[in-house]
Amino acid sequence: MLSARLRVSALASVLALGGLALAAAPAHAAGATITVNNDVAFTDEPLTASGTCAPDSRTAVVTVTQAGKTVAEEAVDVTANLSYTATLDLTGATTGLGTATVHCYVYADGASLGDGSTELFIVDGAGGDVQDIPVTVSPTRVVVGGMLSISATCPVGTASAIVMAGNEDANDPFIDEEVTPAADGSVSVTARVPATGQVPAKPGAATAVVVCSDGSGFLPLAVGLTNFTVAPAAVAPAKTPTTRAASATPQLANTGSDTAPLTAIALALIAAGGVAIRIARRA
Repeated sequence: MLSARLRVSALASVLALGGLALAAAPAHAAGATITVNNDVAFTDEPLTASGTCAPDSRTAVVTVTQAGKTVAEEAVDVTANLSYTATLDLTGATTGLGTATVHCYVYADGASLGDGSTELFIVDGAGGDVQDIPVTVSPTRVVVGGMLSISATCPVGTASAIVMAGNEDANDPFIDEEVTPAADGSVSVTARVPATGQVPAKPGAATAVVVCSDGSGFLPLAVGLTNFTVAPAAVAPAKTPTTRAASATPQLANTGSDTAPLTAIALALIAAGGVAIRIARRA
């Protein structure tokens, strides 16, 4: 078991921007889907994985791997409607990123009819003291240069909260503020999504995170995050020396996709370091 200080440091640093959608959503792949009940899992708590298999599947084999090593595995029957649910023991896992994968079979020794995977973060140690809290953003699709509101409700006793947001593939969050929750625990930050500056926002998938801390400013009481999308700034129509009316409809650049992915691992590795630094300074 990690010491309290090491466990809290690890927990705060990796959960702060765990890059893992706490409101777990299914990961799709060829012929199968998989969802975990919590994308931030603890080794002393069971992990539940569920989803659907390809037609004709009879068995779903769910594994959790870390660095290429299988740390948990469970084979379950596939129901008539092609769904499955598996409960996995994570006591063999360690703190770090993990991947939950499902393979669907007619027979266990045959070729997989379909598979899917989703990523999660596993924490070695008890996690009962750290709550998962909902985080909301408004709007869920914000243009570069626009205003973004991030809100959540921290547990009673929360003395401070760190609110961050950033692109998945950036090196730092573009919003990073520490605030004092209201008496009821509510936290709200409204900030501009920067087009310039030290960390400018870029069009694409992004994640907002709220970390609630106790009076020491050290122990995380709760953490939550949600995905949103940063859209390109509206482009003003070019002025032309003509008397004919030009279209005044703003045009948006083509980004290829406007859907935030199910995980934001890059953001986890990036912004988590900022929380670790904050904690180290207070310790």
